Amino acid sequence: MSYSSPAVGRVSVSAQQLLRRVVAMERTFAALVSHMDLSRRIPFELVKGTLWEVGDARLRKRVARVPIWFARRLWDRAVQGQVAALARDRPHLHRRVVLTTSRSARVRDVEVPGAAVIPIRDVLECPEGLAISAEILEARLTGVAAATEVGPIDLSLDGRQLRINGGDPLLFRTERQIAAIRRLVEAYRRGERLRVKEFAENGNPSRLFGTEKWARLSPFLKSRGGLWGFEP
Repeated sequence: MSYSSPAVGRVSVSAQQLLRRVVAMERTFAALVSHMDLSRRIPFELVKGTLWEVGDARLRKRVARVPIWFARRLWDRAVQGQVAALARDRPHLHRRVVLTTSRSARVRDVEVPGAAVIPIRDVLECPEGLAISAEILEARLTGVAAATEVGPIDLSLDGRQLRINGGDPLLFRTERQIAAIRRLVEAYRRGERLRVKEFAENGNPSRLFGTEKWARLSPFLKSRGGLWGFEP
């Protein structure tokens, strides 16, 4: 197989480059729960490639076992909706743990009914390994939270205060500004960009945010090919 490149002409593509690779989930689960006392060792897939019911874990300070789920791409709104719906459809007598591969900065506002959402990297026994520490997981459930991971774009829950790269807060007071900054931040977290009219109805970001705010936003909010996004 080959394709035409405007820079170098015809380029051949090897069969190796065309292979589709997927995560070996059985091996991944085996490593993650290798140091945990689980009621079963074969995860049950609830949503194909996205959500699994791992089993009930025994944590030493708890009499009852803790139900464990594992979710991928929990930062995605569609996945959040699927996980929340299943949590409601499959309730449990005890608080469930939803372990996720997503970073804490991307899921700290995600809510799953009857569950605690915990990024896997926050409860690993060691950074270079994959095994979950039952002790650290127990500490998280008893209220000892990991330090909040603040990304380069940090928006308050009410959408009124934005920090870029840890700098001084930028405050928004009008509903239009708050709605616009929420859309932009959500797009940034999804790795997407927006057309100008998706966040600024008048097609003019500087007019929407005002001269002073735009002077601080414009070095980090850029248009590329007609699509706007944060570049911190």
